[in-house]
Amino acid sequence: MIITLVTDQFYQNNHGTSISGQRIYNGLIALGHQVRVLTIDNGEHTEYALKERYFGKLGTKIINSQGFQFAKPDKEVL
Repeated sequence: MIITLVTDQFYQNNHGTSISGQRIYNGLIALGHQVRVLTIDNGEHTEYALKERYFGKLGTKIINSQGFQFAKPDKEVL
């Protein structure tokens, strides 16, 4: 089965959402599924890479200071 995992951050181990996503990914791979990851990336890890969503200088700074990023939706990638 082809499964698409969609999450804002996946390749950073700095919060529970990423770690949970990685565990789900690894579990699905172990069961023999093909898993596509749609997440913020520079294209190095996934071909379904999204850019970071910008919330203005102050908003983005506050979000990033908490170790988080939000993905910017991209219809072409979706």
